[in-house]
Amino acid sequence: MATYDLPAVPGHLIDPAADARAACRGHDPELWFPAPTQDRSVAVGLCRGCPIRESCEQWAMASLASGIWGGVLFDRGRPDGANTKWRNPYRQLRTGRAS
Repeated sequence: MATYDLPAVPGHLIDPAADARAACRGHDPELWFPAPTQDRSVAVGLCRGCPIRESCEQWAMASLASGIWGGVLFDRGRPDGANTKWRNPYRQLRTGRAS
């Protein structure tokens, strides 16, 4: 099993949705966690003009989040549509368990 050594995310955001500048504040949180058949265009459109969009995407990768973050759909920190060679930029460290 591996864990991530998480470098600081710009702005030191714990949860981008809690940032007062976030475009998603005040909107239904369900927009950012759509079912596979649901339309994502509203959430993606709101993210497009968000001033913390880049930090939000980085936070999603670092925290292995799922949902729409920074206008990108993530599945456990992996961007939707990433090719098979994509690797999470946050360095993995082995835990104390033997494999």
